[in-house]
Amino acid sequence: NKKKIFSGNIDREEIKEKSKIYGFSTYSDYTHTKHGEKLATVKQHRNDLSHGNVSFAEIGKNVSYQDLENISLEVIAYLDAIANNIEHYINNNEYLEQ
Repeated sequence: NKKKIFSGNIDREEIKEKSKIYGFSTYSDYTHTKHGEKLATVKQHRNDLSHGNVSFAEIGKNVSYQDLENISLEVIAYLDAIANNIEHYINNNEYLEQ
């Protein structure tokens, strides 16, 4: 039975909430992930774009290629760390401790 856990877009605050409910770790290496700080920005921009509130040109006008690359690498590293934490949580049956 699949239960919908997230409404669509997630950010680090939603991930923290779920970690408290389910018990998995949100640890990540801050130097590479900034603990998911940029995830909220990505979420907000995606929502604004999808609802037609802003254009790609408006969002991108002050963002360099290097900025985009850094943001994407940071967000990917954060989500990868969270996925690894969840995998560890499952593989070690830590959910049984809840």
